Amino acid sequence: MSDCVFCRIVAKQIPATVVHEDEHTLAFMDIGQVNPGHVLVALKAHAENLFALEDAQAEALRNLGAPGGREYDAKLLESFEQRHGKALADDFFRYYGHVTNVDGALTKREKALIALAVSHAQKCPYCIDAYTTQCLETGASPEQMMEAVHVAAAMLAGITLVHSVQMQNRLDRLVL
Repeated sequence: MSDCVFCRIVAKQIPATVVHEDEHTLAFMDIGQVNPGHVLVALKAHAENLFALEDAQAEALRNLGAPGGREYDAKLLESFEQRHGKALADDFFRYYGHVTNVDGALTKREKALIALAVSHAQKCPYCIDAYTTQCLETGASPEQMMEAVHVAAAMLAGITLVHSVQMQNRLDRLVL
């Protein structure tokens, strides 16, 4: 894929400091490191997303300890009904579909953007994939999607900082 930056790095069209290379992967230093020594791993054969990985690609990532090495499996969701029972699964997915995929006071697009932001905040790769697709299908732009993720990140940061008052109050009681 010519517009994929990782494919261009693998093809040596963009220079990189390579630290590992095997049949399926190329590992290289991140040029925008937040932490020293941060390495990125790219597959040599383009994959659209983690669900599109071939078994050999997932195994190569797993062997490197890289995210995407099937830390989660799409089949896990398929076992929901088996694990929770058909009646409960049917009830849940009926409710879930009505809440997330039907226009109400919020449009389906607005709901998809909220769900995408929550998916990132809760670090759910299944949901990120699903709501990235749903956002596009309901007309959200990539810019709106990224802004929704930034809103979630800002909320998490704010919530974390506001809760530091709890720590400070406890410190006041313990130290004084």
